[in-house]
Amino acid sequence: TAGQEQFRSLSTTYYRKGDGIMIVYDSSNRASFDNIPGWVQSVRDNAAESVLIMLVAAKCEGEPPVSVAEGKALAAEHKLMFATTSAMQGQGVIPAFKALCEGIILASENREQLKARARPRRAPCSPAEQINGGDDDLIPPG
Repeated sequence: TAGQEQFRSLSTTYYRKGDGIMIVYDSSNRASFDNIPGWVQSVRDNAAESVLIMLVAAKCEGEPPVSVAEGKALAAEHKLMFATTSAMQGQGVIPAFKALCEGIILASENREQLKARARPRRAPCSPAEQINGGDDDLIPPG
């Protein structure tokens, strides 16, 4: 769609609950690539702050007008993951999805670890709590 405006309002409704978003451009179409900054801004404006974004170069067979180096540079500039694909040659599609999914899982695990560290621990009150280290699963005295 080369970043057609008619799809912009439709796509923003999908951003809100997403954990990961792929922005795909056609490397054989310069206009598609040139629209990427607008799509990145749209995602940043409408998605959760923690969303992972992957820039995906499609149709990477041969010598496309948009080089892989340009795609990597744009991804680095916007702090995005990057992948190249060629559906025609059957290359890169599954690895791109796997990489994004692995990134989402890792980010989720890191958020959970940070939450666990941030939770305050209450001080043990009773002798049973002191023996059991303050855990909620107490062994009753007896």
